[in-house]
Amino acid sequence: MHEFLSPSALLPSMTATTRDEAIRELVQSLSNAGLLPSSDVDMVVGAILERESISSTGIGYGVAIPHSRHRGVNKLACTMGISQKGIPFDAIDGQPVHLIILVVSNPNFPIDHLKALERSVRTFAPTNPESAASIQKLKAVNSKEEMWSVIRNLPEPWVQS
Repeated sequence: MHEFLSPSALLPSMTATTRDEAIRELVQSLSNAGLLPSSDVDMVVGAILERESISSTGIGYGVAIPHSRHRGVNKLACTMGISQKGIPFDAIDGQPVHLIILVVSNPNFPIDHLKALERSVRTFAPTNPESAASIQKLKAVNSKEEMWSVIRNLPEPWVQS
């Protein structure tokens, strides 16, 4: 996952209490990290919320992967946030979300977008036997640096032992 997440945009302690606030907080972190023009924050938030209105990106197991495409980004822009309390996200299992991976890409680069979604799902899906441990490690971090260290050491989800 470290191949596409931006360390400077990570949020180890989100303050949001709703899905919409969480999406805004994560999109703003991309802007603060210089990955998205500040003038585009509202537009990207709106596009992601429109996508969420079609079907929740809460994949279950306390994880959501909201995503959208936007011409204002030159390359894949991704971040991750952690909520200790959990955020209602209308996830498929009905549970609150503690780990949110936000993906924004330029429409001209659909492969990068799909690869980021695939890697996120494979890493944190309930079918991955290491998923629960990875989520717990991430929930235990106290800083961006700790979070980045955990992310860099996440097991590759498709490597069979």
